[in-house]
Amino acid sequence: MLPTRDEFMTAFAYDPETGIFTRRANGAAVGRKDYNGYRRISLYGKVVYAHRLAWLFIHAEWPPKWIDHKDGNRANNSISNLRSATPSQNIAAASHSFRKPKSGFRGVHWKQRNKKWASYIRHEGKAVHLGYYSGVSEAAKAYDLAAIRLFGEFAYRNLPV
Repeated sequence: MLPTRDEFMTAFAYDPETGIFTRRANGAAVGRKDYNGYRRISLYGKVVYAHRLAWLFIHAEWPPKWIDHKDGNRANNSISNLRSATPSQNIAAASHSFRKPKSGFRGVHWKQRNKKWASYIRHEGKAVHLGYYSGVSEAAKAYDLAAIRLFGEFAYRNLPV
């Protein structure tokens, strides 16, 4: 069983602007990054992700199952960088968990048979073909437009806005 919110708040202080947790007893920063880049904090032998703890401190309740780091930096736990997400929104926003294809753009692949760039996006577990394009940036733009339409603020974009 996890410690209560009161137990965490008694042991630690949280700065919502920086996202840093410190020990109330001595002001020392707490937590360490795990192999995935998330900061983890331990109390009474129980380990909690810092982004989930930040949500608990500010909203006075444990967060929903999925929390997205808006900037993609898993160690940035400032409350303004955290938002509730569905699994598909969280995956759509993730830039770190996808190996980019040789094109350098998510959802864009060279089709030798057609001698064109193909653009695809995944939505609700299915690959959606967005068309064939002569230029790689045209295909990347097609992906970006579809991502914005399907995922809104959670959309990962290949090209700057």
